[in-house]
Amino acid sequence: MRSNFFHLNNARLHCKKSELFYLFIIMGTIALLGVLCGAIYVNICQVKEQDFIMYYINEFLNYHKSETFAVLTSFVFLSSLILHIIAVAMGFSCIGMPIVAVLPLIKGFTIGCVSSYLYNEMGIKGALLNLLMLWLPQVLQTVLLVMLCAHAFILSKSLFGLALGSNNSNSIQIASKLFVKAFTFTSFFLLFTSIIESMLSQIFASVMIN
Repeated sequence: MRSNFFHLNNARLHCKKSELFYLFIIMGTIALLGVLCGAIYVNICQVKEQDFIMYYINEFLNYHKSETFAVLTSFVFLSSLILHIIAVAMGFSCIGMPIVAVLPLIKGFTIGCVSSYLYNEMGIKGALLNLLMLWLPQVLQTVLLVMLCAHAFILSKSLFGLALGSNNSNSIQIASKLFVKAFTFTSFFLLFTSIIESMLSQIFASVMIN
């Protein structure tokens, strides 16, 4: 009986990991769609909206240029952590699935906006600045968010199934453990990517941002 219980848990864990893989691909595709939408939006939005985007991105770049390493690292980490905290909150909600699915889109959208703006305003120099200073940490942060959102989606779906009576507590327990591990892992590496972004900013921002 005990052996059957462990076999059943292992089978459920294998199913969760398979589901995670497919959700990771789906969430990653949503993030890429967000990058495309952000790049297009910058080129078709109204003048007032363009002014707002220009103000936000200029403030963002000036902050990267003027702040110290420690302050910038804290800023990048905490601002990136916001989407992770939303993912955690929605993961523990039985109705959080739609919001979880939108988070990679938001992250990708901001990357697309910044990338398109830098190229439009600064040409090759802007594209080079984006590539050297922002793309590596931002892509890594997106991967971490996608990973966490995949776990959050599964947990939220499991809770939704439990509310409908189609899931049992063992399924919730497995999803919760995987989710907590994912949040711990992604938070640690999010700090690491924030350090990378700050280091790259210290090297390139003062040289390439006027």
